[in-house]
Amino acid sequence: MKSYILCDSETGYCYNMRPYCGEPGALGDTVVALIDQLAGHGYKLYMDNLYNSVGLSEELLKFKTHTCGTLRKGRGEPDVIENLTKSELKVGETMARYNERVMVLAWRDFHHAQRYKRDHSHLAKGRAAASG
Repeated sequence: MKSYILCDSETGYCYNMRPYCGEPGALGDTVVALIDQLAGHGYKLYMDNLYNSVGLSEELLKFKTHTCGTLRKGRGEPDVIENLTKSELKVGETMARYNERVMVLAWRDFHHAQRYKRDHSHLAKGRAAASG
């Protein structure tokens, strides 16, 4: 049986769970249902690339829930990042693009990777987000 579980990242405490019963539905709706009464309290939600998208991150901001995690290609990232090729981003290089609400960061370790983040507090303090 497959389950969607919201856990505390430090303690592992299971706050909420939704079993998957084969019924169709958007993963974003499942994530919003999982945060339940935690919405509106300024929590940060860390997700892997199965669940997240730029759109979901923007939706969760309506509930004062910030997000961070890896992002699969084609999940709402800016075209300049979605269309990057291995030859355009060298090992060790990064590229960041953000709108008023969400930042998407691409980097190349040995493989091309993407990450998105909602919390831009480091930008307000004058530190550069990334090179590129």
